[in-house]
Amino acid sequence: MERRVSKKNTDDLKLRSTNIFVEFICKIIQPSNEELKEFIDNIQFLEAKKGDYLAAPGYIFQESFFVTKGFLRVFHKREKGDFTIEFAYKGRFSFDMSSHLQNVPTQFYYQAITDLEYISMSKSFVFDFLKKYDNWETLRRRIVETSYVANINRLFIFQTEDLLLRYKKFLELETDEIKNLPQIYIASYLGVKPQSLSRIKVKFHELYHSNK
Repeated sequence: MERRVSKKNTDDLKLRSTNIFVEFICKIIQPSNEELKEFIDNIQFLEAKKGDYLAAPGYIFQESFFVTKGFLRVFHKREKGDFTIEFAYKGRFSFDMSSHLQNVPTQFYYQAITDLEYISMSKSFVFDFLKKYDNWETLRRRIVETSYVANINRLFIFQTEDLLLRYKKFLELETDEIKNLPQIYIASYLGVKPQSLSRIKVKFHELYHSNK
């Protein structure tokens, strides 16, 4: 699948994304300047336009994505419509772990729902790099743990059939950036129709904010 790169803004794009990525890394490990340079020199700095797909069902992940600007939506299609399973935004990784580790096709769509800037890291390079610098293994574990926790949180949201409680859990677990996305995407994430979400939001406000 073709990646979109802006030739005109490549240097600016790389600088912006590098700063965000290095800040993320340095919160978890303390790499040397040489390690950082080698890593940065071997990853891609890319952008996608709103509506572009980074991956689709049948694609086998040989890389992972790190979002530095904008929003990425991961979803699959059902007879009743799209079902969103994940949002990725600034400072978040996104990839199909099963596809990535087992070399099997993904079942999901990865779509930019805004203009997007992101980093792509090839699996082969990362694995070789980890063999060379084992202190970076801590970073890999953190990424896996974050993905696992996100999946658990999503299961936690859907343990209840009560739509009002489902929406409440969503607000507690997600960031303000996600909460301000178009209603159609939030409804897709919660497994309801946009009209139902509108009613839920009204009831939620009446129940939790009317006495404040």
